[in-house]
Amino acid sequence: MGVLALAAGVAVLGVNTSQVLGGGTAYADSWEPVPTAASPADAAAARQACVEDETLTSGYRVERLRTRLVERRGDLVLVVLDEGSSPVMTLTCLVDLPPGGEATFVAGGGGGGARPAADAISDGGIYEQTTPGDELSVLDGLVGENVAAVTVHAQGGLTAQATVQDGHYAAWWPGRAMRRTTTPASPGTANNCEGECRTTHLVPTYTLDVTLRDGTVLRDVSGQPL
Repeated sequence: MGVLALAAGVAVLGVNTSQVLGGGTAYADSWEPVPTAASPADAAAARQACVEDETLTSGYRVERLRTRLVERRGDLVLVVLDEGSSPVMTLTCLVDLPPGGEATFVAGGGGGGARPAADAISDGGIYEQTTPGDELSVLDGLVGENVAAVTVHAQGGLTAQATVQDGHYAAWWPGRAMRRTTTPASPGTANNCEGECRTTHLVPTYTLDVTLRDGTVLRDVSGQPL
């Protein structure tokens, strides 16, 4: 039985704010800690809203993108697409789609990497929408074949059950996923540092619990600092 939950070197944890829609709805108002299944119609609408953004899909072969994961939390639908390639190239989008309403793109980003080992996951990508008063974070990655569930523990005691489907996992929650911290830096040209100085970088504010199919729970798996 393996004990590695976060596949080292599989993918770089990053913050993607290149595609965000500011203002408007307070998405936290309809957020739910446990997702529900999206209808086929909602899945199709969310996919369409995602691939219609030509800037977001640049570098992807849109005709080969397949829907791998879909979940609904309140008025938002999260969809993960990939081309079935190796290494995996994912496209993840969050879409405002109230039941019976129209789909509106909220945020999106790319990720992926090599497939993790059977008992492992990759912390593949995270992006934030940081509109004041309406902050949200999206996490997605890849799972090995023995991974049954992934649980996100975020700031303020918030817990989100991720959706695990077709080799992927994903979740979104209200609030920030990253914070800036400073650490001492050694003098030298690499840090452009003379004497005593410090460097600033991003670190995750969440941890993950990973449940394997045999019931083993790997707790407090941390994302990698930037």
